[in-house]
Amino acid sequence: MKAIDGFKKDLVTAQASAREHQTAAETAQAKLASSENSWKQQKDALDQEVADLNTRYYLSLSRKSYLS
Repeated sequence: MKAIDGFKKDLVTAQASAREHQTAAETAQAKLASSENSWKQQKDALDQEVADLNTRYYLSLSRKSYLS
């Protein structure tokens, strides 16, 4: 009987630990998804800024050649 009680306690402890780890994993996944979304938004903004700068640069070159 003592062995069964010991196993039951071990099972309860293992289940609690598994729930804690599952919660931690879900939290980490949610944080990762949020970070990835933020990084994508930042990358998109930087890509747009580079495209705008390139457009302005090439427009200025074409104006200079037109004026020359």
